[in-house]
Amino acid sequence: MVLESLAVSPKVIVQFLAKTLPFRTLPHSSLEQLAKACLVEYFPRETVIFRQDVSDIAYLYLIQKGGVKVFRRNQDAQETLMEMCSAGGAFGAHSLFRGTRSDVSVQAYEDTYCFLLEKTVFFSLVEKHSRFAQFYLENLSEDFTSQAYGELRRDRLKLRDQSFLHLFKSRVRSLVRVEPVMINTGATILEAGSKMDEFGIGSLLVRNPDGTVEGIITDQDLRTKVVAQGMDYGETVDTIMTSPIYTVPADVPCFEALLEFVRKGVDHLVVEQNEQILGVVTARDVMIHQGTWPIYLFREIASQKKVEGLHDLSRRIPMAIRTMIEEGARASNVSRVITLMADSVLKRLMDLLVQELGSAPVDFCWLSLGVDGRREQTLGLHPENALVYQDPGEKDRRLEAEAYFECLSSEADAHLKACRFQDIQELVSPSNPCWRKPYPVWENYFEQWISALDPEEAISATNFLDFRPTYGEESLAAALRRGCFSKISRQPMFLAHLAADCLANQPPLSFYGDVVIGTNGKRTHRVDLARQGLWPFVDVARLMALRCGISETNTVTRFELLAQEGKISMELCSDAREAYEFVVQLNLVHQLRLFEKGSEVNSYIDAGNLSDLERKILKETFCVINALLDMVRQEFSFFIRQ
Repeated sequence: MVLESLAVSPKVIVQFLAKTLPFRTLPHSSLEQLAKACLVEYFPRETVIFRQDVSDIAYLYLIQKGGVKVFRRNQDAQETLMEMCSAGGAFGAHSLFRGTRSDVSVQAYEDTYCFLLEKTVFFSLVEKHSRFAQFYLENLSEDFTSQAYGELRRDRLKLRDQSFLHLFKSRVRSLVRVEPVMINTGATILEAGSKMDEFGIGSLLVRNPDGTVEGIITDQDLRTKVVAQGMDYGETVDTIMTSPIYTVPADVPCFEALLEFVRKGVDHLVVEQNEQILGVVTARDVMIHQGTWPIYLFREIASQKKVEGLHDLSRRIPMAIRTMIEEGARASNVSRVITLMADSVLKRLMDLLVQELGSAPVDFCWLSLGVDGRREQTLGLHPENALVYQDPGEKDRRLEAEAYFECLSSEADAHLKACRFQDIQELVSPSNPCWRKPYPVWENYFEQWISALDPEEAISATNFLDFRPTYGEESLAAALRRGCFSKISRQPMFLAHLAADCLANQPPLSFYGDVVIGTNGKRTHRVDLARQGLWPFVDVARLMALRCGISETNTVTRFELLAQEGKISMELCSDAREAYEFVVQLNLVHQLRLFEKGSEVNSYIDAGNLSDLERKILKETFCVINALLDMVRQEFSFFIRQ
């Protein structure tokens, strides 16, 4: 009943609305008007507020105190819990938008007070305020998600300063200071040096007679190739130029250019727009633009002459992560950089070890598995690696290969452990002879896993299926991947086992105060961001990619490729990407805080420490996971029923 006798002053209502999503996005004047229009209603514990398929909805109900449970009953009167809403939560919006009777029942879980907003007033707000409308109409509103990222940086990390630079917002074109300067291929080295001095620049583009750009000459080329080698200054520039040139589009973020510097191992990139050259940017340009960014770390790793020098450099990775998050980087960018750093350390380490041990007797490939294989590293994860090498053939050569790779693996394992910023026990490592085998043995491994009748044995292979080559002969990994797809196509029950495993990992249902509610009504006080928030995305993306023969291992890229091939809708792909990346971001910041406090890094976050906005996005994330699981249920319904 409406409690008109309750003396709830408009000021109290305004104070409540001002801290409650999405009302807190409204102007203060609008909140004052709403406060006058709000009704107040009290529902004793166990009162049925809405009855499924019976109640007509005329108001938005905003919980001021107490809470409700939302449920559905099927034809057999079996009750399914849909959601729990506590103070600050709302119900009724779905039916208001649909203009239908309530399709759920709502019952007071405890004595509950609600502010009631009449539907004409509610729709007036929706029409006038886009952010307010987004809250109810968009599952993962970009506006609110961006706000949540800002809160993560501001509230969960104690920022070292507020002078954020714009590596992820600025475009490469902003780094171009002068128009490109050209020199013809027939010009002499002396002429090139004079031209650089004349224009005060550090590079020249070398042009063919037909006008096409053939290569680039830098001041470093003059120092290392001419002066240091005593070359004749009368030689033509094409003898010292670097060719081909590496280009970068003008409108990509500076972050992308930085990754290209690291990937290509160069100091200069040619900036293009519509096939026209705008200029040349250098790694130094990015460093000046960005100040203290991890590119210094990449350079130090690449220049290390001793294995031990890599240990300390690797332990600086968490601070590089902090820098990126402070500057506005999102999860996908952070993970890519962590991956590049880890790969750079591994490659430099392996180069130094091979120099020390001598060349391998046969070709080999170091494989990154699991989270490393998916290029999704954060902090506190268990690295998994394996080694595959070419079949040595005869006994003497086989023994030689076994001895060499045993030594290489044990040395690499010891140094990689010393490189880590936390004491992490490896699950799979080439130092274990089981995971250091010739190619035919690995083929047999995958044959056994994929043809296994025992679901647990099949599921145990999932992290191995996410392998990627990180050092050595990549053709061995490519052949292994082709063999996996061939085996999977002959064993449909393998994918059925993976599908059943996906469906067994259900996300939480909702939040109720500081409590997390499971689908079975079970309550806990914390969320496992890895198991409940990340693994479902990883598992579904892997399952569908394997089914479709997609060799990519990264979760987000798998979803994007599946959408491009029409295997999932573009809308579901977009929702999955946004939801997954938010959970990764939340997990990264949580882990970084633990690391900086000297605590053990984990993925458990207390529900009471989540903001209202984070809870909303996590609730929407759980809905996206359920949509993905519904897709799996439909795609594999025949096998799952067997």
